[in-house]
Amino acid sequence: MSDKNSGLESPTKCSRQTLRLPPEAFAVMTPPTGGDLLSPLSAPSATPAATSTPGSALSSLQRSYDMRCGERIAVGGFGTVYTALCRSSGETVVVKNVNKPPYEGRFSETPKCDEEAQLLRICKDLGLDNIKSCGGDGGVTTVLDAYSDVDSFYMVCQHEGEDLQQIVASGDDADECRQSLNWSRIAQSLSSTLTALHHCGILHNDIRPENIAYSHDGDSSWHSTVKLIDLGLASTCHCPAHSELLHHSSRYADAGEGARREAIRRAWDSCTDADFKARCETELSDAADMVENLAQINSGEDPVECSTTSVYTPTVNTPGCASSRQQSFSTDCTTTNRGVNESTDSVQLKRLV
Repeated sequence: MSDKNSGLESPTKCSRQTLRLPPEAFAVMTPPTGGDLLSPLSAPSATPAATSTPGSALSSLQRSYDMRCGERIAVGGFGTVYTALCRSSGETVVVKNVNKPPYEGRFSETPKCDEEAQLLRICKDLGLDNIKSCGGDGGVTTVLDAYSDVDSFYMVCQHEGEDLQQIVASGDDADECRQSLNWSRIAQSLSSTLTALHHCGILHNDIRPENIAYSHDGDSSWHSTVKLIDLGLASTCHCPAHSELLHHSSRYADAGEGARREAIRRAWDSCTDADFKARCETELSDAADMVENLAQINSGEDPVECSTTSVYTPTVNTPGCASSRQQSFSTDCTTTNRGVNESTDSVQLKRLV
């Protein structure tokens, strides 16, 4: 079996070599105790060393991506995030590394990190990495490659921009970037992305500013891109309809927009899991409250006190509180001279490619 992935168009099969990486292959770091899952560092640090065991996941990764040209940008209890340079395109990418701890059944069970890569591949098959709405471009981050052995896992994704936490907390040095934020469009795009995920049977379960990347074209915030960049805690609906859709997502990878839209709508309409749908409403409500509070913090105002959620921590509450919040971000976003006149409800599944 070749240990080199075939290209950047879609993630390929992961290497399952059992060779152990030497200590010098990757800098050992102690994750912060009691901190965020992946919290930004105060200063960039070095990337993994160039040495690696032949046949290992790191060795395979370095054939396609130059880790020496990047830097460490985040570290947490579950993994470390680096930037790297794609050798074929010259573009900057993001590499997430997880060192797999020993556990019972490690040779027969699928680790959580491998499941995240698989779920992102499913999202790509269903067009969830490129969702168009009146809020701009959205979706989940696009996975490019994944490399795995018994000890380590590396997932390569597109570099989607800065996360909202970094932008809001950046201070006076980034006033221009902060002022360019269009919070209404961020809310609309995030709502469309979450709705599409939910209709496909996927709950993100970790909506935080750190997990939302934002970028825009040029000096204008009119055309912005908002991406969810971490599905490490995501879960899926186990109803028959959604299980069928997710298990056979590859058949829609090259399908047209209409076929994807119809399959997703059919799965959602056939879903019999009332608890899953209630949790979807709660996640939408929490996300809307979070964006509203971030907008107020960014403008220098005090955040609104919320009875059901905090600024950074999603909660699982009883259904019913989501309806008014969801409606507030589902109004028509009509603009002049740009030909946009669609509501979030109408676009949430209409344009998934």
